[in-house]
Amino acid sequence: MGHYNAVQRVLYAGVIVAIILQVLTGLAIWKPVQLGGLAGLFGRYPIARDIHLATMFGIVAFVLVHVALVVIHAPGHSPGSVCLYCAELGVVFSGDILLADSTIFTTLFGGTESLERFWRNMAKLR
Repeated sequence: MGHYNAVQRVLYAGVIVAIILQVLTGLAIWKPVQLGGLAGLFGRYPIARDIHLATMFGIVAFVLVHVALVVIHAPGHSPGSVCLYCAELGVVFSGDILLADSTIFTTLFGGTESLERFWRNMAKLR
């Protein structure tokens, strides 16, 4: 678990909560009369249905991002920098400004990364 950053931990925990909500709201909208108490926890049928739909979209978006994009830890401007890589399109989304043979501001925002380390990390993208 030590190799996941704080954002990843929050998102994975959020997906677990979304799956639990998905099951509970699914039961509430499947049997709203028999499970009236459960439906009542979510504000009755219409709100339970909306929560169910919203959590479904959230889970689908989470899965699509994980299937489509690969997160590459590549410290550049700051130690926590990442790049997002989409293999199907051959595209890299980077928070760094990449020039033909250099980059700028490797110490911007308190970053302490050296230019050599930055280029070693960029080599991961090849």
